[in-house]
Amino acid sequence: RGGGGGTTSTSGAVSATTTATNDDDMDDILRHPFIVRSLHVLRYKPSYHAHTLELIADSRRAVVTRRFLLALTSGYDGLPPIEMGAHDAVQYVGDMLALVFRIESEEADLAGALVNLPTDAEGGDDEEDGGGDEEKDDDTTEDKDGIDVVDAAAAAAAAAADDDDIDKPMSSTAVLSHATSGISRPLKSRIVQVISSLARHPDENDPTSDSGGGGGVGATSHHEIGGHGPDGTLTAHDLDEEAGTARNHLAQLFEICGLLLYYRSAFHKTVARLVRGSGGMASASDQDDASLIKCIQECVEEASTAYGASLRVYAATLPNLASLSNESEAVLVQGTVGRICEVRMASPGFFGAGDAAPAEDEIATLSLEFLIDTTVDAVMSNCDRLDDAVALRNAVVTAKKAGLDVAVASKWDKAISAQERTLADSLIEGETR
Repeated sequence: RGGGGGTTSTSGAVSATTTATNDDDMDDILRHPFIVRSLHVLRYKPSYHAHTLELIADSRRAVVTRRFLLALTSGYDGLPPIEMGAHDAVQYVGDMLALVFRIESEEADLAGALVNLPTDAEGGDDEEDGGGDEEKDDDTTEDKDGIDVVDAAAAAAAAAADDDDIDKPMSSTAVLSHATSGISRPLKSRIVQVISSLARHPDENDPTSDSGGGGGVGATSHHEIGGHGPDGTLTAHDLDEEAGTARNHLAQLFEICGLLLYYRSAFHKTVARLVRGSGGMASASDQDDASLIKCIQECVEEASTAYGASLRVYAATLPNLASLSNESEAVLVQGTVGRICEVRMASPGFFGAGDAAPAEDEIATLSLEFLIDTTVDAVMSNCDRLDDAVALRNAVVTAKKAGLDVAVASKWDKAISAQERTLADSLIEGETR
């Protein structure tokens, strides 16, 4: 049996390698100048041209989906399987997004070459086809028979666009969107699964659940395995660990939001390049219709909502966390604000997002103003020591260095100063009685 299992495993690996090799060969074939020129000439027959592009888009969808799933489970292009790093939520999401961006860029280049008409400055395809046998002017795109392929194809495309009875060929952005649509669902399901695991309170984890289902990515807690004391009771170390786990999950959610914002901007720029090179066949509105951009946008909304809800829950449970640990509420807030500000400063998604700026509700949830207003406001009523006031002031200063609005920082500085004066007066009155 062992030998048979080894044979099956080896056969599967060989089959996966053969499939990947065939996919790479097809990539090279579709990029060949002869194929590219053939598709441009096929614009003379709009119906055939439209049908051919649909077949290519369907084929690319199958290749891209297979390549993505292979990279997740078996590894691709010499890299280890991405799901081997599923225990690290941020790395797991980052690796998936990096892979998808690489695939998106490659497919965008292919779609642009196959669909978008070459410009005069790019009329060098004949250099590989015809070699140096015939001298050609740099400003022409004529083939060997003297036919200006670009002008004729453009005229045919324009005529087809004016005729409602002729099938409209897919634009380059439509080909790209269809080719990558197969990975949108598995990508979104995995990212949402990670977000849900990080946003879930440790008490909500079911100890009897099957860990093989992947529902606990990044969300393992001592509640699932018991404490370290006798009979699984919780020790002081376990209680301190709970506060640290809640802080780490908040920081990880915030970091994932930054990754999603960064790659959403990158996907927008990739599609925008296709739109600019389409010669009017694709519109700027196609950027928002791209399947991957829709997927990333939905993930951004999911992640920002989960982060906002988790931060509110964290602020509401601060008294409980402080009573269980050896730290005050203000010190916990200072540590949490410092950690999130550190993540924000290191993430390119929160700075220079370019054309794909976050929506208003995302800005409200992911902003430093929301962080300070939610956490500091929850602690101010229980700030009964000067050390707590100093910790809150340090938290505001840290957020200000990370980009907190000056008006918001000034508001909380005044509130903390007033609280310090009240505490100082109370202390002086108690000492002079």
